[in-house]
Amino acid sequence: MMIKALIWNIRHVKTQQAFQRVINMQREFGFFVVALMEPFHNYRHIQRYRRRLNMEAVFAKLNGKIWLFFDAIVVWEIVMDTHQQVTIKLYHQDISQHIMCTFVYVKCSSLERLELWDSLYYLASDMELPWMVGGDFNVLLHEDEKIGGLPVHPPEYEDFAFCKLKRVKAALAKWSKNTYGDIFKQLAIREDIVRVKEMLFEEEPTKAGITWFTEGDRSTRFFYNYVNGKRQKLQLKRIQDNNGAWVENRKALAKADVEFYERQFTQEEDPADLSLLANVPAMVTGEQNLELVDILLWKK
Repeated sequence: MMIKALIWNIRHVKTQQAFQRVINMQREFGFFVVALMEPFHNYRHIQRYRRRLNMEAVFAKLNGKIWLFFDAIVVWEIVMDTHQQVTIKLYHQDISQHIMCTFVYVKCSSLERLELWDSLYYLASDMELPWMVGGDFNVLLHEDEKIGGLPVHPPEYEDFAFCKLKRVKAALAKWSKNTYGDIFKQLAIREDIVRVKEMLFEEEPTKAGITWFTEGDRSTRFFYNYVNGKRQKLQLKRIQDNNGAWVENRKALAKADVEFYERQFTQEEDPADLSLLANVPAMVTGEQNLELVDILLWKK
């Protein structure tokens, strides 16, 4: 099912039968939300316009720049309301889906727009629901989009372009991680695979070459699983603390490591038990040891 919304900078609801056009579009398409920027009319009359649109509820920003009309099919609540945007969380009952909607009317100054970009970054940082953003940004992505009027220059729109690029970058990073996983780990594993194959080739070049030729990708997958499993085994999962209890929590592991080395370097007496050295066979005779000592004394 397709859901529909109307977002329009109407530039006065009483100009050139503008609101009648909204009514006609609403009758034809059945929008679940209608957002009008720059209505330029006292918001005390907004209920009259709501009835003309046959909508269930309305919301008007105090600065009068944004009017919102909601159909009875949605349940809504305000998430954030700033000078340049209002963000609404909607629940569309026909599709049983929550949707985030941000409606903007942006300042003309690039410096004043920074507040809006910050609020959008904040919303995007943990956004998991479908998110619709629309309105009047009062800025271009590039000077080629400008038709007529005074020319625009890069300092006037670079902040908007940077905001869009940053959002795209974040989306691509998330897509890459979900699609390919940790690429740095994948690279490290493949480097290990190459080293293992080089080692096998040096030991038995003919056999390794035949295996590669006959098995191809199956051989690569085998080495990948082997190396990845080896890396998993090398990870430290748990240790015993000074009391002999097993520690598995990551923070507790770090704390136990620090405490162990602190004890090693702060004890006054030597805690080492040298009795085990009696089990090590002597490789140097007493006579040889004396000769070595004489050499050292002679050098001094």
